[in-house]
Amino acid sequence: MGYTASLSNFQVTENGKALLLSELSHSKTFHARWDYSAFNQTKIFDISYTLTGAVGGGQNFDEFYWQVIGNGWDKRTEQAEIVVNFPQAIPRNQVYAFAHGPLGGKFDFVTDNSVKFTVADIPPKQFVEVRLVFPKNIVASAASSQKSLQHVLDEEKSYLSPAVYKKYLLYSFI
Repeated sequence: MGYTASLSNFQVTENGKALLLSELSHSKTFHARWDYSAFNQTKIFDISYTLTGAVGGGQNFDEFYWQVIGNGWDKRTEQAEIVVNFPQAIPRNQVYAFAHGPLGGKFDFVTDNSVKFTVADIPPKQFVEVRLVFPKNIVASAASSQKSLQHVLDEEKSYLSPAVYKKYLLYSFI
């Protein structure tokens, strides 16, 4: 699906304090760099940003499909929590949620317009993606493909073992 999302309001905080960003690049992929000091300790960074034009769609569905952690990170991530907030409610029983990357990740609907994904022990150079599929025209869609919802479900099924896929379908269905 060929859409171009724009990213704005990017910030990194530690304990509520904004960190100075030393490098930002907006090419085909977004890169940011910030400096910190640590020796044998755990650091917690909150990264937030706003996306516009990041919803695409198919014949009978729309979707948000985003790589939240790229495969260029040099350090292991002990735990990541990814919260996706939509500008309006999408009823939970009308959403499929999928995540790609390390096994063992989980998701939960925080509200009807917010889904939280959690994943632990992300090795260096490992990507993490989230995918939310929902009925057309609930959120403005920036691009369209000829895929059907069934094509997307078959694609996701091919990534998972049958037992794991069944869990997704029991928890999230349209």
